[in-house]
Amino acid sequence: MTTRGSNPYSTGGGGTVLEHSYGAVLLSHLLARTPVPALGDHVTPQQIHFQASAVSAVDDILVSGVAPNGAKRYLSIGVRRRPKLIPSEDASVQLIASYLDVVVQKWHLIKGGIWRLALAVVPSCSPAHELAVLVAAAASIDGHASFQLRIAERGRFDGKVRNRLVQIDGLVRAAIDRGAQDGGLDAPELTWRLLHSLSIIELRLEGGDRSDRTAAVERLLRVTHSGMPADADALFSRLAESVSSYAPSGAVVDRETLAAHLHGLSFYAPGPLQASANEESPVTIKRATPSGQSRRQPRERWSKRLVSHRPLQPQLSDRTVVVRDGYWLRALDIDNGKELWSVQTAFNERPVVGGGCVYVADSAKHVLPRDVRSGKKRPCLPISVLDGLAVIDQGVLFAADLEGRLHAIDVDSRTTLWSKPLTGQPSTAPQVRSGVVLALAESPTASTGLSTAHALAIDAETGRTCWIGVLPGGRFQYWKVDSQAVYIVQGDGSSRSRLTALSPNTGTPMWAKEFDQDEVASAPVESGRAVYLVGRAGYVYSIDAKSGVERWREKAGRRMAAAPLVVGDTVFVGGADPHRLTAFDARTGTLKWHKAGDGAFLSAPFAVGNAVCAAHRAGGLIAWDIQTGRRLWSRELRWEQDLQGSPLVEDGTLYVTDSRGYVRALDLPQHL
Repeated sequence: MTTRGSNPYSTGGGGTVLEHSYGAVLLSHLLARTPVPALGDHVTPQQIHFQASAVSAVDDILVSGVAPNGAKRYLSIGVRRRPKLIPSEDASVQLIASYLDVVVQKWHLIKGGIWRLALAVVPSCSPAHELAVLVAAAASIDGHASFQLRIAERGRFDGKVRNRLVQIDGLVRAAIDRGAQDGGLDAPELTWRLLHSLSIIELRLEGGDRSDRTAAVERLLRVTHSGMPADADALFSRLAESVSSYAPSGAVVDRETLAAHLHGLSFYAPGPLQASANEESPVTIKRATPSGQSRRQPRERWSKRLVSHRPLQPQLSDRTVVVRDGYWLRALDIDNGKELWSVQTAFNERPVVGGGCVYVADSAKHVLPRDVRSGKKRPCLPISVLDGLAVIDQGVLFAADLEGRLHAIDVDSRTTLWSKPLTGQPSTAPQVRSGVVLALAESPTASTGLSTAHALAIDAETGRTCWIGVLPGGRFQYWKVDSQAVYIVQGDGSSRSRLTALSPNTGTPMWAKEFDQDEVASAPVESGRAVYLVGRAGYVYSIDAKSGVERWREKAGRRMAAAPLVVGDTVFVGGADPHRLTAFDARTGTLKWHKAGDGAFLSAPFAVGNAVCAAHRAGGLIAWDIQTGRRLWSRELRWEQDLQGSPLVEDGTLYVTDSRGYVRALDLPQHL
């Protein structure tokens, strides 16, 4: 399959058999996880959307994929056998009109290389050959005026190509006359934008040249039982049959859906369905893989003395440990602790780390990306924010500015995908879950002097507001976005708190619970059908996640300050007074065991393998057997949760900054 021109996008209709054969080729890319021409060689296809008029005016086929950093990429493809591409042909006018609608609506995405257009034709289409020459010329030029100068150069283009430009100009004007969107631009500018955006794909699927089909069959060899061409050929034929039902129904097909449709065929053998690049797994805690020989004590792999006495807890990305050390930002190699780079920054908040970069605000409050391995600066992103009010997800930075707006920036292209005003001032970084961005802002209430919290849910891809929730009468303390609700804890400045659960679908309050004499000490923890909280007066609470009804409450001590941990059927809480770790049955609240420590437990416990670990204020990290409470090991180690945050456990290694100013990598014992 050859691609003429450079930039991409699409439109569709005509040649049903050709379109279905091409659809089968695209499905072969989906099954084999190989790049789709014109979508990008670095992009893994994720979905094929047939007759996607609800998403794109160019609606024959929409291919979406994911870049290595998780960012979404799109290709709209129009399929035409031999379009004449002249203003007197209605079909050509309709085709160009559909392209113009996409160009106008999504120009900022096209310029950023996020959304692409393509026209798929047969090789014998001479008008498309001439169009491909114009496309190649426009792709390398930024602006209509420069494009006209290039066209006017003597001897560069022959008469057929120049005449084709006249026909395209006429098609653009005819499309506008028939109601196509122009975005307030004149026809010559729209012509350049169209040519700049387009790729021409030649489909070799018919007659004597069926090399695209042959390439698809070769691609499918890896997903057949035998690995033989006959089975791969049969699989391609089945894909073509499937397209005949997918296309009329406007189906959206991903690899999992397609694998389910092919299940049971004798010649089909799918590999393991791997998680797509945008489906992130939890990074806070990973269970250690048991090894044949266990140690009795943690082994320090490396340690590094920092300048600050209270550096924040580490973050990991691309085999790099990133530490905020006061106003310094330091990057260490994950294997040996060697400092890769360090830089002094304008602010001292926790940075955003992801997609191979660290994002901090410079002195002008612009978002400055640095390569996580080299520390090399990349161009600033087009927004101004303070550190601590941003999060990155699937290659998109969601950041709140000081004027109360939330922005979505594609970090590769530096394209602003959308911006949204918030009600009040953002007080914390947004959270992203299942394609929805949730932001929290506060505004003072004049009559009471307390704050009103506004929770806003926004579609991460489109910027469409899903819902707005309002919670008056309390200062924001903690919040947590989980599968069953958005949980928000507010307080009035005294020893009382209120927990409100908002519906994740509508933002309406599902329930609220008052804690009159016990201020909530941490964000809630959801597990199964319950949500668990710890109160500073020493109580542990289990609340039904759907109804808000209290399932049980148990006194764990006189004073508590750390979040609970839920592992399986057990809730673990560390006490500040008395100094002990307590295990409760998660369903009934029945005491399982409690064990004393040598100091106050002020940070949340964490689990590794069959051990639950907690650090106390006197400087000890202790591990107990989850089931029996038997002490397994201890290590002198101390950090301050309130000031430094929670350490990170990944693949059996604890990465932690202690209160003496060291960052350490400790390989934890693995008990069978």
